[in-house]
Amino acid sequence: MYLCKINLINLFVISLFLIVLLLPAQAADITVGLLSADKALGEVANAAYDWAAQDFKTTMLIVDKTGNFTTNGTKQHLDQFAVLWLFYSETDKLPDAFLSDTTMKRVIGYLEAGGTLFLSALGLHYVADLGIEENGDPRVFQPLGKDPPKIGVTPTAEGKKHPVFKGFDTSGPINLTSKQQAGFTSDFHNFGGKPPGGVILATKTRGGGAGAGERPMVEYDG
Repeated sequence: MYLCKINLINLFVISLFLIVLLLPAQAADITVGLLSADKALGEVANAAYDWAAQDFKTTMLIVDKTGNFTTNGTKQHLDQFAVLWLFYSETDKLPDAFLSDTTMKRVIGYLEAGGTLFLSALGLHYVADLGIEENGDPRVFQPLGKDPPKIGVTPTAEGKKHPVFKGFDTSGPINLTSKQQAGFTSDFHNFGGKPPGGVILATKTRGGGAGAGERPMVEYDG
């Protein structure tokens, strides 16, 4: 499988738990397709859309079980998007539209043709559903809760060299959020006997200290 990467600058800061499949190329006009199984985005995903739309050409793509991706009822070709972004946190399982064989074949085909997939919150689990990650099953959990501490990431040695951290001080933890957030997410904590198959770019930090072994930021390239 050949997965491409693109420099999304600091796109990852919108979410703590994510996977990035990126390629080392600059793009003057990055086109982003934000994926949804419903006509209306959830609260968190809608905030992500609004944020992305400030700097990128962002389109909402509604996915159905037959593998169609549409905007306002019009079918869209995936190859027109530099990035497909799946940001989902509404339930503890991804909607069936994402998990149908037809949809997953289209996403895999998009990646093999040079596309980029960006996975946030529970969307991270999609890397296993697609068969890209075969070393274990990412856990699913409800994050943060009441009055959470500051939570963020600590770049690994490999991550410090990655362009996704451009502009950040990587000498210590990078706090991303301290706000209470409802919904579900996923990460590679307690990931069985093997580490994730991708490159771990960062581990989790909680309250300025180490997390509990969470590895929420991984890049896959093949």
